[in-house]
Amino acid sequence: MNNFDMQKTQQKNMRQIYSSLQNYQMIKKKNILKIKKNNMNYFCKNQKRIKWNYFQKEKKFKYVKFLIKIQNKKNKNLSHIQNLKNLKMQYKLWKKMIKGLF
Repeated sequence: MNNFDMQKTQQKNMRQIYSSLQNYQMIKKKNILKIKKNNMNYFCKNQKRIKWNYFQKEKKFKYVKFLIKIQNKKNKNLSHIQNLKNLKMQYKLWKKMIKGLF
C-alpha cells in the first residue's frame, strides 16, 4: 500500500465522518425545532388556561359581590361592609398578580 492509496482511504474516511456529522447536525436541528414548537404550543395552551381561569374567577368575584350586596340590604351590619372591603383588596392584589403574568 503506497502513499497515494493511504491518502485516498484517509479522504474517504474523512468524507464519511463529515457526512455523518452533517446528518447528526440536521437531526439535532430538527429536534430543536420540534422542541421549540412543542414549547410554544404548551405556552399557548397555558396562556389560554390562565385567561380562562381569570374569567372564571372574575365571574365568581362578581357573584360574591352581588351576594354581599343582598346581605347588606337585608341587614346593615358593619361586618358585611368590612368583608366587602377585604374582598376588594384581595381582588386588587390578585389583578396585579395576573397583570404580571401577561
